Amino acid sequence: MIQQVMERIVTQTIPAVAVNNPNVDWNPFTNEAKLAAVKDSDSPVPASMNISSAREPDTRYATLQKDFLTSKRADPYSPTAPTLIARRFDEDREIPETRVKAMLEQVLASPLVAQVAKLILQRERTRCNRCQEISYGRGLPERYSESFGQARFLA
Repeated sequence: MIQQVMERIVTQTIPAVAVNNPNVDWNPFTNEAKLAAVKDSDSPVPASMNISSAREPDTRYATLQKDFLTSKRADPYSPTAPTLIARRFDEDREIPETRVKAMLEQVLASPLVAQVAKLILQRERTRCNRCQEISYGRGLPERYSESFGQARFLA
């Protein structure tokens, strides 16, 4: 479910009415928005609220494009580093590239890599097993089992 929510955020296909609105329930799989079944907020439901699946505007990427174009305007005035990436990499870094490369090689060549990988794998298996127990309804305490299936996701 988290992956589906993240995909909707990245593609900006979340219904605009569901964004930061506790009065609306949103299903990230069907992308359906509807009036909340449970009142869990003090904010009143606006009389003029039109619940539809109309998506949010594309302002996020417009902002990123504006930032990119703004930084590009500085390129002609920086002869030693003619792009934003070059300015960040060549002028703003705190340690030299050779030191960063040496540090990465040292970490990756460490004999502890195999032990850390094994530990991560064990923890991931434990987490996955716990998630399966919860998804099949076996792992939650009784007081949560009813409300778990009614979880709401708001963007």
